[in-house]
Amino acid sequence: MRKPLLFVDMDGTLAEWNTSLPKFAKEIFMPGYFKDRPAYPMVAQAIRLLICSGALEVFVISSVIDEPHVIADKNSWLDEHIPEVDNDHRIFCKCGENKAHKVREATGRFDGYCVLLDDYSVNLHQWEESGGTAIKFLNGINGSKGSWKGTKLSRFASNPTELKDKLLAAIVLELHEKGARNYV
Repeated sequence: MRKPLLFVDMDGTLAEWNTSLPKFAKEIFMPGYFKDRPAYPMVAQAIRLLICSGALEVFVISSVIDEPHVIADKNSWLDEHIPEVDNDHRIFCKCGENKAHKVREATGRFDGYCVLLDDYSVNLHQWEESGGTAIKFLNGINGSKGSWKGTKLSRFASNPTELKDKLLAAIVLELHEKGARNYV
C-alpha cells in the first residue's frame, strides 16, 4: 500500500500573510519577519494531529526569497509551531520555482500520491500539471478570482480535529477520483 505524501505550504496556509504589505515590501526582507508571522493556530494544530495519526507522511514546503536569514526564520517558526516536522520533512524552494520540481529533487518521488495544500492557485496549477494532486487552502483573504476549479478546503472549522478530518477526507476523495485504490 502506497502512503500519500502531503506537502503543506507555509505562508498563507500555516502562517498568516500580511495583506497590508505590497508583495515585496522591505519588511519581508528584514530578519525576523517570517519567524514572527502569527500562526493559524487551528491549522497548525490540525497538521500536528495529522502527523501524529500516521495516515500520511507530512512535509512543509515553502518558497523563500533570496536573503540569508529567511530559511533560518522559517525553521524557527516551524520549531515553535509544528516541531513534529523534522528537518528531513522541510523543503524550501526559491520564489517562483515550481514546487513539484523541488519535491522530485528533494524526495526522489513525485506522482499522484503527492498532495499539495496551498493557498496560491499558480502553485496548485503547476502541481497538477506535473502529475500531483492539489487542494486549494482558503484562508479568508484568497479565492476571490475563481481560477482554481479543484477541491478547496477552508481554514475555518470548529476545532483542529474537524479540520484534520476534513483535510484527510478531501485527500481520500481526490485520490479516489484519480483512480488510486489502496491509499489511506
